[in-house]
Amino acid sequence: MIGTPTYKLDGVDVEAMQWRADTELKDLHAIDIGVMPLPDDNWSKGKCGLKALQFMALGIPTVCSPVGVNTEIIQDGENGFMAGSEDEWVEKLGRLVHSAELRRQLGRAGRRTVETKYSANVQAPRVFELLRSVVLDAGRERVPRMKRQTTRVQDQGS
Repeated sequence: MIGTPTYKLDGVDVEAMQWRADTELKDLHAIDIGVMPLPDDNWSKGKCGLKALQFMALGIPTVCSPVGVNTEIIQDGENGFMAGSEDEWVEKLGRLVHSAELRRQLGRAGRRTVETKYSANVQAPRVFELLRSVVLDAGRERVPRMKRQTTRVQDQGS
């Protein structure tokens, strides 16, 4: 578990470590299977799939809850697994634990997904075009707003 060193899970031997930017890549490389369990609530639905994308970019087979953007990133059984119930988590993690070939297959497919959809090489031109359109819109001559005309009425002392 990378995040908080005090994390505990009843019945599971957990190795928990503090997240640190300077060792994040090294720490992630030590993972055999990436897991991203999330509750199905509004907070989790608004989260991005960064953890899943990090695992996948490193070729780590990934299992996620089918919540929020994870359902767009992971195609169940193709580039990772979705697990929405305790039985699915046990079944899919079990398959990965017992099959090095399945881990390699999903890890490679996950890596390809990141390379073809989420990498800087793919996203940079999209960001450039977005910024370019903003600059072009800002530089276009705009129709000046009409000044509000006010009329003065003099008190002529009725």
